[in-house]
Amino acid sequence: MRVPVEIESGCKSINRFMAATTSKHFGLRFFYFAFACLLYSVWRAVDLIVQV
Repeated sequence: MRVPVEIESGCKSINRFMAATTSKHFGLRFFYFAFACLLYSVWRAVDLIVQV
């Protein structure tokens, strides 16, 4: 039952990295989302390395 909690908190954390946009251009919105996912992944990797 722990996995859904981690997924939900992960989505909330990704939202902190998302850029606010009103663009209707799909490519730009996808780029922002992919960049936010990349930043979140880097942040999690650094956090894991620092804890070890």
